[in-house]
Amino acid sequence: MDTIVAPITPLINSAIIVVRISGDDALKSLQLFDITNLEHRRVYNATYKGSELRDDVILTFFKAPHSYTGEDLLEVSFHGNPLIVSSFISDCYKLGFRFAEPGEFTKRRFLNGKIDLSQAESILDLISSKSKYSVQFSYNTLTGALKKKVDSIISKMVDIGSVIEAFIEFPDEELDQSSFDNLYKEIDFISNEVSTLISNYNTIQHYKTGFSVVIAGKPNVGKSSLLNFLLSQERSIVSDIPGTTRDYILEYANLGGIPIKLIDTAGVRISSDTIEKLGIDRSLEMIQHADLVIVLLDASSFDDEDRYILDITKYKTRLVFVNKVDLINKFDISHDLAFSLKYSIDVEKIVPQITQKLSLSDSDAAYTSVLINDRHLKLFKDFLSCLNALVNALTSLDLDVAAFELQQSLNILYEITGERYTDNILNNIFEKFCIGK
Repeated sequence: MDTIVAPITPLINSAIIVVRISGDDALKSLQLFDITNLEHRRVYNATYKGSELRDDVILTFFKAPHSYTGEDLLEVSFHGNPLIVSSFISDCYKLGFRFAEPGEFTKRRFLNGKIDLSQAESILDLISSKSKYSVQFSYNTLTGALKKKVDSIISKMVDIGSVIEAFIEFPDEELDQSSFDNLYKEIDFISNEVSTLISNYNTIQHYKTGFSVVIAGKPNVGKSSLLNFLLSQERSIVSDIPGTTRDYILEYANLGGIPIKLIDTAGVRISSDTIEKLGIDRSLEMIQHADLVIVLLDASSFDDEDRYILDITKYKTRLVFVNKVDLINKFDISHDLAFSLKYSIDVEKIVPQITQKLSLSDSDAAYTSVLINDRHLKLFKDFLSCLNALVNALTSLDLDVAAFELQQSLNILYEITGERYTDNILNNIFEKFCIGK
């Protein structure tokens, strides 16, 4: 393959800019420095003697196959002036190198067998993660957790295939019902394992893109004040006039490492105002689609409007908060937390309550869950369809069809890890990477 070059840090004025060179001819770049021989994994001070500019640099050499890409690889740390780096890259072109495509270093890492395709995808997810949980999910996949699960399923499917092939090769032998029962049992186990991965997909996606958290309540209970408190800024207008918020307000926040889409809704009440009614309808729609509803009540004023909101949210994942406890000593309605936003009474308990509600129920789950993306989701669903077809074929004793469906299911699993791939699949994955990765 061609020898490629690209900066792996932003090409902007900074402390340093690092350039990576990978390929069989990577060491040809030493012609541009006052150094001739490099040892594997040794760091050297050197001078770049370019056709136009010079610079003192640090060189690190990684000899194939013990490098990020599996090829001879050189990393050069320049002083952080883009003019110097641009000069160096131009000199590399004269040596026959070309500029790396997006994600090409990681693509070569995959093609050279250093990682499987799911691990390559997890690198991009790890970089773009917006929460600590998402980082951990991505890291689990990067270290091979998904590959291990898929390899385990492949091994079980191969064992099932061996039994089916034995039935096909020796048709005169009487089919043992217990062997079929064991096949059904094993297929059911695999199906449940994959179904769990699929069911975890939505939860993991929430930790990647954010939970939808709706603040609901009748007018003038302090919804906008709560939004401002959670955002640590004055985003919503706070007023004693009921109905000030007439449409929902959407803001993004990170609470305790969990990304959330925080939505302040119009107050829910009976209103004859056409515009306010539209806002209330939108509030009800937001409540229905929320991952978490925070029902906010006023300690000094509980009425039928509050009961209505509690009723329409009773089957939702929710927290019932009571504001304005400074106005009353006792509040009999069941609730999760009572506080006063105006006088900062117990407000330090608000964020922990929300994050606890959104956090994984099993504290160890974040360290064992694996990330599956949209591509994996589709393939796992296709795999389950093949499993169903396999069971139907076994039930009707159509062993040739069973063997075909089993091979189809294996091909799908191989596509997840990249043992089977097309150029279109690779291009679709790696074109999303940044230059230099």
